[in-house]
Order: sequence, then structure tokens, then C-alpha cells
Amino acid sequence: MIKLLTSKEDYIEHLLKDVPEHRRLSVIQEAYKNALDTRKFEIDLYWKRATYFWTFIAAIFIGFYTIINQNELFKIEIIETSITQQKESIEILVDIMIFGVSLLGYIFSLGWYFVNRGSKVWQENWERHIGFLEDYLNGPLFKTVIKPNLYFTYLNSSYPYSVSKVNQMLSLFVTIFWYIIINALSFILFIDRFKPKCFIVYFLFFVVVNLILVSVTHMFHKETVSFMHKDWEEGNSNGRTYIN
Repeated sequence: MIKLLTSKEDYIEHLLKDVPEHRRLSVIQEAYKNALDTRKFEIDLYWKRATYFWTFIAAIFIGFYTIINQNELFKIEIIETSITQQKESIEILVDIMIFGVSLLGYIFSLGWYFVNRGSKVWQENWERHIGFLEDYLNGPLFKTVIKPNLYFTYLNSSYPYSVSKVNQMLSLFVTIFWYIIINALSFILFIDRFKPKCFIVYFLFFVVVNLILVSVTHMFHKETVSFMHKDWEEGNSNGRTYIN
């Protein structure tokens, strides 16, 4: 069964359960300090992870461009060779490299998107803790914010964008980009190699390629969900307490 806290009072009562009266204030102070420090740590990790994924995805882009750029050179070498077996081997190798690098780009971009969403969970988690605890120590400091500029056309002023959501959307667009690239390249390579004349063959090939991508995405999703998802899926908090 999931143990759920539905109010600030429930939260404080849960936090101070079995804590002696004379230690309650110090426990709240320490919890607030830990929540602030952990939130800073999560934000720092968030940007370190973003840098990690940007680096790998940029390297994959460069590798992909290099292979595509060198593809014509490979074809020239293939034409010049007189050994049929060597010709076919080089063609297959180039095709595998192009598809493999594209799939790697998709997987890394998908991983980046999942990491962004997962990081947001923990950031919001610690912000919720701070929101409950700060009222008892320094007032609603983090819940008091300046009135934002809501006129997007004032291009020289600030605007209330969510930085993490911008990064999340970028990772989603990059994932979609690789998805489209894989489909487009697969068709080009398939047509170039087999030159099918039947529409059904095109359709079946499209289905196979997308089944591969959907299977990879589903497997990635199922194998990377955290304990939070599993707790709610099973209806058992396994000793943890959740805030509604």
C-alpha cells in the first residue's frame, strides 16, 4: 500500500515522528539545509549530464557526417576494384556503419530525453521539501517571486521560460531528428541495394524498421524507470512515503 502525505501538516508530523520535543526545531533546520544542498547538487548534476550527452551526440553527428561524406569515396574505390566479393563486402560495411551510427545517435538522444525528465522529478522533489520546510524557518522565501514580464515581443527583456523544459524539448527534437534520419536512410539504402518494384515490399520494410525503433524505445523505457514508477505500478511503497 502507498503511504501518502496530502498536506503540509501531514508532512511535518511525518518528519518529526518519534523526535523529542527539544530537538524538533534542529531537525527541521537540518532537513531544510539538506534539502537546499541536495537541490543545488541535483541542478549541478543536471547540467553535467547535459554536457555529457551534448558531447557524445556531437561526436556521433561528426562521425555520421564523416561516413556520409566519405561514402562517395568508398563508391569510387568499389567501382575501380575488379573483385566482386570485395565490392559487395565494402558496400555492406558502409551500409552497416551508416545505419549503426544513426541508431547510436537515436539511442543517445533518447537517453538524454529520459535523463532530462528523470532529473526534473528530483529537482521538483527537493523544491517541494523546501516549500514545506521554509515556512517554519525563514518564511515563504522561495514561494515569493517577482512579477514576470508576459510580453514576448519585448525582445530585450526577460521572459518566464523554464530552462529545464527548453533543454527537454531540445533533447526530444534531436531524438525525433534521428528517428527521421534512420527511416530516410534505411529507405535510401534499401532502394539502392535491392531496387524493389512492389509497394508492399516498401511498406513491409518501413514496418520492420519502425518495429526495431519502437522495440528499442520500449526496452529502454522499461529498463530505466526508477523505483518511484515501480512502487506505484505495484501499489506498494516499500517503506517509502510519498507527497501528493
